[in-house]
Amino acid sequence: MPHPVRLSRRRFLDALSAAAAAPLLARCARVTTPPPPLGSGAQRLRTSVTRTPDGTITRLFTGRSAPDNVLVPDPTSAGEIALYDLFPNDRCPFAIDQARELGPGGYALETPDRTLMGILPVEGDEPWALNMIPCGVAADGVILDPSGPWYDGGPADPHNPFDRACSGWEYDPLFPSVGDLLGVPADVRGHVQPAPGGRPGSEGQFHYHGTPRVLVANLRAAQTAEERSRALVTGYSADGYWILDAIVPRAASRSGRRLHLVSGYVLREGPRARVPHTHPDFVPPDRHDGTFVQDWIFDPDRKRALVAAALRNTGEYEGLQAADVDAGLAEVVVLDALNGLRTRALALPSEVPEDSYAYAMTPDWPEIPRWLAYQPSPSFRTNLIPFSSPDGRGPPGRDQLYAACEADAGDVHVRAGRDPY
Repeated sequence: MPHPVRLSRRRFLDALSAAAAAPLLARCARVTTPPPPLGSGAQRLRTSVTRTPDGTITRLFTGRSAPDNVLVPDPTSAGEIALYDLFPNDRCPFAIDQARELGPGGYALETPDRTLMGILPVEGDEPWALNMIPCGVAADGVILDPSGPWYDGGPADPHNPFDRACSGWEYDPLFPSVGDLLGVPADVRGHVQPAPGGRPGSEGQFHYHGTPRVLVANLRAAQTAEERSRALVTGYSADGYWILDAIVPRAASRSGRRLHLVSGYVLREGPRARVPHTHPDFVPPDRHDGTFVQDWIFDPDRKRALVAAALRNTGEYEGLQAADVDAGLAEVVVLDALNGLRTRALALPSEVPEDSYAYAMTPDWPEIPRWLAYQPSPSFRTNLIPFSSPDGRGPPGRDQLYAACEADAGDVHVRAGRDPY
């Protein structure tokens, strides 16, 4: 989620086109607390599992909810820069909080481990929309939170990041001009949101909106030969599934071919019109171009055709080379609507049942899951939301996401008759 008090939504669409000409990240004051050394691994996620006699497996998360201070591409030059030197800046005026713990005394995160228990999504069930709940935790302890601000088509309320007008249209922070306005560097895929009541210069939660490219590259580079014989785990979801890297090495593939996992989503065609779970009176103008989450639709057949056309016309798609496909060395796997797959085709640690389920981080939209198979764990629903403060001051709470919707528009945010969580 982006920080709620800095984003004005009045004339937001006009600002998107103007943002491309603005400097992406004008760096401001340095953080006052020295970050961990480059590549120290000091912030790496730690997890453990507990088992009960009835077969329930719970995964517990510990460690710092902050990234390593790795080198990342410098958005203002052709060089590299330490991650902690990117924040605060004029678009994201908050430093990275290094003190918050994922475990007891911090967010106290835990979730049932459905991948280890071999629990599959129920076919035909309505997925759980995130609705401002984080998706999960990355392998470096950073929260995975793809959510963006809402379009309301009316006067701005900079203290309310929620859907005051009940439009159902959500800005996508991965869209270049939106990410520019929010201070989300393209190669970092994340930024800092404030703690409740936070002010510019204070520390806040660093989180990823999309696949953390630098983290994944570093994880791949650090793998041992034995680790390369298994699919790479890049995080864990809020509903208890493992999140895998999009590239599964040949040694970890049952087919003996390198697997390239891609999403099944494509852009809708034509001008914007009402789509499911949106309000007919608040439709953003222009064509479906990826500015909004609702510009995308799950269409695996069309996605396969688009990938095949890219391989035929350009020789590659998101790192998958046509020559490798033709030689039988690699193949593309289109994921389901949750950005996940059954694990029968993969090699995972021996404690994972052969037929289980996992999500994946992909190089194409949505990159990390935006819909979950099961309701997010209670700790993710209650312990990670920064939009209200215990003293009652600060931005409104999440209930405003639903309170804005009149009775006959309840399906904008509520699916399958479920109570808001």
